[in-house]
Amino acid sequence: MWIPKSEEDITIAAGNGSLEESVIFDAKREIPPKNSETAKDVAALANTAGGVLLYGLDEDTGGRPTVLTPITLDGQRERIEQIIRTSIDEVPTFSVSTIPTKTDSSKGYLVLLVPPSERAPHMVVVKGEQRFYGRAETSNCVLSQAEVARLYERRRAVASNILPLLERAVEETPLLPDDQFAHLHIVARPVLRDDDILSKALSPQQSHPDLLRELVDKVNSSNVFRANYVPDIQHSSYGWKRKPEGYLSKLNYGSGNDNLSTGHVIHLQVNLDGSAYLFCGRAGENHRDGHPPKWFFSGIVAGNTTKLLALLGELYNRSSYFGMVDFAVAVTGLDGCVPYETRDRFHSLPRFEGSEYKKAIRASALTLLTNPKQAASELLMPLIESISQSTDNPFKEE
Repeated sequence: MWIPKSEEDITIAAGNGSLEESVIFDAKREIPPKNSETAKDVAALANTAGGVLLYGLDEDTGGRPTVLTPITLDGQRERIEQIIRTSIDEVPTFSVSTIPTKTDSSKGYLVLLVPPSERAPHMVVVKGEQRFYGRAETSNCVLSQAEVARLYERRRAVASNILPLLERAVEETPLLPDDQFAHLHIVARPVLRDDDILSKALSPQQSHPDLLRELVDKVNSSNVFRANYVPDIQHSSYGWKRKPEGYLSKLNYGSGNDNLSTGHVIHLQVNLDGSAYLFCGRAGENHRDGHPPKWFFSGIVAGNTTKLLALLGELYNRSSYFGMVDFAVAVTGLDGCVPYETRDRFHSLPRFEGSEYKKAIRASALTLLTNPKQAASELLMPLIESISQSTDNPFKEE
């Protein structure tokens, strides 16, 4: 899915004639004067495969979107948001951005991104209309009763909980529970299933392992989480092993001479359907001198979680999946943990009561691409604040 980020992106695409109106893209000279038209466009995209609406680009005599017609930007973003929130039931997920021209910042282009919705069908309700629309080739169409019924059935199907998948991952843990360590488990699964997400992200002549190595390298070069810790997902770039579901990378930092090194492992699996599993054997670890009983490493947990989410955000972006994604995290073996980050005064903090922590969230693929820390923080901060008594936040930039 093409999502313009700059005036240059639009100018080049319009100039070389590469843009074509399709099921997932529509260009318009301006925001239609009738709110109902905008509502139909947005609902149709949300009810079908999602897509991009670009305002400020007109058709040439051949019907192709090649004519640059920058619009006045003042108030237009707010207008679009108001139309969507008052004219569609229920309101779908969407994102609006503006791209000003270099010659006149008051004019430019408006980009409206509408992900495919797991909550479809969405009804247009402006001016007494109560109809469902979908996208067909280059135009909108009213959905049939059978199509609406299928969308309602899909909504019920995707409402299923991801926690059973997490439970199975914990039961099949790569390392058995060990009093010396706390373990981190994360599972992820796109809400709208597509068995070919990994393949759709491939560039020409690229293999799946090459893609995964590239994604890991890109995440680590982006400095999405600035901290040094072991083990780190950044070293999972090599040795991808083919599994029935996808590809698995294992990394062991152990020297073989240290009985604590057995927990210094990362297992990362990315599947063909865009689902993923991360295991880190060192979310917590007994101090080598036996005092205190167990340190909790918020930096290791937060860093690897953030990097996994950023990796998946880039994967989904390349495969043009912008729908919602389910995540669930479990940290096991937490009994008696105290925060490593506040080790100089750990005696003043209570030891964690309970053996495990679990939490599930649903986030948009776009959030993972633009702000993976936000989703990772939502997953983990209840645990980190509990262990540290709100004295530690590894997501806070120094």
